[in-house]
Amino acid sequence: MRKMAILDQPRIVGLTLLELWQRTKRRMRTGSFGIGKLSGPAPERLLLAPQDLRTADPTLALEFYAGIFSFAGKTIETRGKNPFIVPAPSIEWEKTLHSFRWFRHLDIADTALSQSNAQAFISDWISTNAKGKNPVAWDLEVTSKRLIAWLCHSLIVVENSNHAFYRKFMKSIGQHVRYLRRMAIDAPEGLPRLRCHIALAYTAICVSDQKVALRNAQRHLSDELRAQILPDGGHISRNPSVLPQILADLLPLRQAYAWQGDLPPEELISTIERIIPAIRFFRLGDGNLAHFNATATTQQGLMATLLRYDDTRGKPPTNASHSGFQRFENEGTVLIVDTGKPAQGALSKTAHAGCLSFEMSSGTRNLIINCGAPSLTHSTLEASSNQFFHHQVWRSTAAHSTATLHNTSSCKFQFTGGSNHMLEGRVISGPSKVTVKRETEGGTDKIIASHDAYVRDFGINHRRMLELTQDGKTLMGCDEFYANDGSKAKYATKGDVAIRFHLHPTVELASGTNNQNILLKLDDGETWKFSCIDVPITVEESIFFAVPEGAAKTNQIALHLNAAEISEVRWILERQA
Repeated sequence: MRKMAILDQPRIVGLTLLELWQRTKRRMRTGSFGIGKLSGPAPERLLLAPQDLRTADPTLALEFYAGIFSFAGKTIETRGKNPFIVPAPSIEWEKTLHSFRWFRHLDIADTALSQSNAQAFISDWISTNAKGKNPVAWDLEVTSKRLIAWLCHSLIVVENSNHAFYRKFMKSIGQHVRYLRRMAIDAPEGLPRLRCHIALAYTAICVSDQKVALRNAQRHLSDELRAQILPDGGHISRNPSVLPQILADLLPLRQAYAWQGDLPPEELISTIERIIPAIRFFRLGDGNLAHFNATATTQQGLMATLLRYDDTRGKPPTNASHSGFQRFENEGTVLIVDTGKPAQGALSKTAHAGCLSFEMSSGTRNLIINCGAPSLTHSTLEASSNQFFHHQVWRSTAAHSTATLHNTSSCKFQFTGGSNHMLEGRVISGPSKVTVKRETEGGTDKIIASHDAYVRDFGINHRRMLELTQDGKTLMGCDEFYANDGSKAKYATKGDVAIRFHLHPTVELASGTNNQNILLKLDDGETWKFSCIDVPITVEESIFFAVPEGAAKTNQIALHLNAAEISEVRWILERQA
């Protein structure tokens, strides 16, 4: 481990200096002469209010009226106070409050009370945050979400309002636009930067007298979409859960162009057409997205709404080579495999060390899973004294259905704190070479993939073969461990291996289990048998993070071996009659 730390030091220093420079530039733009000084003319009027596709509940509007705000697993009662000045129970709660996405619940209620409430909340926010003293309120992503929410629900905000309030509201929109334009150039890579350009595109089409701004917004958004959305529709972060979020903002924007009688930018149309099949690619049989790279619970209501815009409704694609994933689907059995390198730089803060891991479903039931990411926020979990939570164990290789060497993740994460706190959570090193070969023969799908993440420290490569039969009843697997020259890793000094298969919490261990065969019973009664004759099978405790409550206990199948002695492990999963 000392050798590994020494080898990583030059890279860590370089990344730290780069991040320091980026943060310095952003602070210069948002310093004491920043937000509060962003004066300028207020836009004259709003032209349209785009649709908000996210699910809304009118009963929540009554809770807001009563001063009850439940966000990010925390509930606060304001007792008639301005909600934007009450102490926030967590950062995520505060970010959600200031994002105003909860305005959709007021909008769907569509009552005189919800209208007056919306106007009061806007007035409260402007009176306490217009000068930019609260950095959470002016976080780039929060600001982008807030501006989009204000525009989408502007009818309930301005309807029956007086002239003074209307001008105050429009002046604040102008301040938001100037701030986002200033910040866009140095925005953090990934979703924060993309959301910033989406918000500016919304404003350019929803606000009057924006011809020049519209052209600029279209150009910048098209450039960002081209940079972030891969040819196969995946996102450069390799996080499937960001795709519905992005699509939920792009579809109303496309519709807004139609309402205005304008043609949407070609890149916008192309991006939407790529993202929709990509979302279907990552869906398992139960409708949830596969749990790779920070994917937690799936918003099923939003997912159903978005997929109504799928004009093809055909079979999902099987190959997402640009994103680094493969999909098998035969007779109701679905298999999704991670065959890519982790994201780099700031994008890697959500990356998991799950190379060659897979998830599997049968019909509408999940069978083999990864542990996923917690639905509760990281800040909530971090408050726990349990180091299990503090070091984000859900990102480790051991939390994925793949092989782990010497209890070490295939990616090294920066969790040292101290002088390197700016890189907290980033991937410092990981697989540098990932190969994948896919074959289809006689209706049977097969992939052979490998990665070299363990070569530097242990001199061992991991290769995995997965083969799903045409009838979807049998998955055959083989995990191999070998030296760089392709020979057996007989000289490995640290060759202890654990091959893990995490089970969904609804899967039960049926009777008839032994150290070579394990019967797995799904909650609909279907039974699968896991077999391995090369090494004994053990059943161990596991935990599934991707549930609304934050975590659920489950089990995992584990195959333990020494790669210096056993170079190949064959196993099989068979659906029982």
